[in-house]
Amino acid sequence: MIDALNLNHPRLRANRSAVLRATQRILGAKSFAPAALNSVLLSATTRNGAGYLQEYCGVAAHYASKKLRQRA
Repeated sequence: MIDALNLNHPRLRANRSAVLRATQRILGAKSFAPAALNSVLLSATTRNGAGYLQEYCGVAAHYASKKLRQRA
């Protein structure tokens, strides 16, 4: 499936990495407070007015979820 969708294309990997770094930068300033993690998770999983999610939202959602589980 990964080969068919070409998910390891360098541009896609770079974009996912950029989203992860941005999420870490946002949360790093707030010391990974649960409220901040929940805010990132909600933002990443909320659809816009047209019903679409943000690009690469899964990266931010996964990271925030992982950090929330680690805090529990």
